Parts: sequence; C-alpha cells; structure tokens
Amino acid sequence: MPEPPYGRAASMPFLTEVGTYQWYIHGTQPTSHYLALSPSYKNPADTAETNGLMVTIDSTATWNSNMERTELIPQTSQNLGTGNLFYHFSLSTDPRGVNTPDSTLEHQILFFESHFTEIKYGVAPTPTNLQWMVSSQYRWGTPLVPGTWYNFAYDIDFSAQTVGLWFSTGGSPLTKVASNVAASTSTNSEDFHVGVLRIVNTPAPENWYISGVYIESGPITTAIGNGSGSGSSSRLKLTKAYTYLNDVTEHKQVIPFRRFAGGVGRASQAKQFGTTQGRWPEKSVKFIVRLLKNAESNADAKNLDVEDLFIKNIVVQQAPKTRRRTYRAHGRINPYQGHPCHVEIILATSGEEVEKSTDKPNALIGLNRRQIARKRIEAGRA
Repeated sequence: MPEPPYGRAASMPFLTEVGTYQWYIHGTQPTSHYLALSPSYKNPADTAETNGLMVTIDSTATWNSNMERTELIPQTSQNLGTGNLFYHFSLSTDPRGVNTPDSTLEHQILFFESHFTEIKYGVAPTPTNLQWMVSSQYRWGTPLVPGTWYNFAYDIDFSAQTVGLWFSTGGSPLTKVASNVAASTSTNSEDFHVGVLRIVNTPAPENWYISGVYIESGPITTAIGNGSGSGSSSRLKLTKAYTYLNDVTEHKQVIPFRRFAGGVGRASQAKQFGTTQGRWPEKSVKFIVRLLKNAESNADAKNLDVEDLFIKNIVVQQAPKTRRRTYRAHGRINPYQGHPCHVEIILATSGEEVEKSTDKPNALIGLNRRQIARKRIEAGRA
C-alpha cells in the first residue's frame, strides 16, 4: 500500500476507542446491531479487502434527539490534514432492496466535523441522488441504484484550501468528475466520520455498505482494489511501488505477514495494514524491484506511459525443488534442496472509455454462408 491507509474495513476494531477506529454514538443495542463485517458487504472489484462494513442506522442510536447516526472515527497519530491527500471510500446499498435508504430524509455520509466536504442523500436538488456537497453547496451528483458500488475520492489540498472529487462505479478506474474549489479544509485527524447520519428520527432501519476506506498522498491511485493483494505492492501504481519497496529496505515501512506467519515477529508498522506481524525482507525486495524494472522496460518498448502503469497482478507459484551444491565437508548430513518459485508480474495502464459506435455494420444481403466465407477469405488476402 502506498501511503498509510489508516485502516481497511477488513480490520476495524470498533468495540473500543483504542485501535484503528472508534465507534461514535453508541446505541442501546449490541454493537453487532449497528456494525457488521462480511465479504458480501465489500466491493467485489476490491480484491485487497477480505470484508466490507455494513452500517445500520435506526431510532435506537440517536444524537440530539432527532439525528440517527452510526459512525467510526479514525484513531491514529498520523497527520491527516496536511498537503494534498486523497480520502478513498466506496458506498453501496443492499441489491435486494432490504432496508433501503429513505430519499425523503436528509442523509450525511462520510463527512468531516466542519462538513467542508461530504456526500448527501435525500436533499435538493435531486433527493434520489448521491450528491457531493462542499460547505453545504451542491457540486455534483449521481443516482443511487441498489446494489451498485460507487467509488469516491475526496481530493483535498490542505495547503491550497481546495477540494475536488474523483468517482467511478463498480471496478472502473476513478476519474475526476469535479474540479477543485475553494473550501475551509481543516481536520484535527480525529474528525473524519466513516458512517451515516440521518436527520429526523424514524424507526425504519437503513443499511449502508462501506468498502475500500484509505487515505493516500498524491498522485492519486485510480485503480479500484488498492491495498494488499498478492502482496503489499499489488494494485499499486508502479512509481508508488518503487517508493514503498525502497521504504521497506530502509525499514520505514514493513511487509505485512497475514499467512504463513508462524515465527514472524510483531512490528508496530504493520498496524497500518490491519495486522500485527511483519518483516523487512531486503533480499526479496531486491528481486521484486528487478522484476518490476524488467516489466517497466517491456512497457517502455511498447511505448506505454510508464507514469500510468500500475501493478495489475502478482502471482507466486511453487517451482520444483533443486539440489544446491553443499559439500559434506562443509557440514551437510543429508540432501539439501532449494525452494525456488515462479513469479509473474503483470503491469497495466488505466483503461480509457470508448464510446460505442453508432455506425451500422454493412450487412451482406442475399449471400449464402459459402459466399460470405469466400468474401471474408478474399478480404483477408487483400
């Protein structure tokens, strides 16, 4: 992962205020009534996460008598309000229409305490749309369709005091849909509300799905699924992968170990990846960097924009064991077999949307199948 993500939805310890997130506004019901983790609650395109978060709001968790809310607040020592940062998250609702949001009531979704940027639902000018607001002023919107995943990134420049919006649906790469505008951008790093607030107290429950929550410094990662796939570099932009791997060699960041972690020590740097164990495998990092350089050279030979490359996939497979030459005089008492592996790295560029052609294909009228086949062969020879 490029910059510290400050918590993925797959590892939100929301029971207490100690950890990645703090549960904000406790209701009268058990925690599981308001917050639930499951693979069915995440964006399927985000392979970096194991689970997504389902947030439920109803009349049992209220604030100021007429506001129903269930939110999580980041608990971190990082400065989340400096430079140009991108706040990523994805939203959806139940595809079957269970506990769907009420478009007649105002909803405030993933917002800062000062509300300088937020997503709203159930407000003018189009209550049935998810609407991006800057200081309560409408800037952009899109219809909310149950089961559709909406990917957002707040483009916040805390130095220039501006904010913009990136957006996509499903697994499509993010594109900028709203240019940066002036705003009173500020945060104490403890006031980004990951959740939903509904104004007007009604008993009807609502479920919102939240996935892919992380924060990074620019340039923005447009690929959906950024995080830890077949390794912590999977789905990263190539330039950010180099930075991350270089930080590992300098022990500034760690490689998290989630599987085969027996005997792996604990590392405080692993907290940003939602785990506790990690290492700094310098030799392995050097091999990966060489492979990335090789792949970059292949892309350059194909005239691809290196700055636009991202790691689409990394696959590591077991290779046949080899017998390495270690002499008995040097202490060998039984066969010593090496454990090599096959590593495949695929780089890709962000796909560009192409409009569907409106031209009608020329139909071959009055010809039988043999004549049509002959025409195709003649065209191929030409």
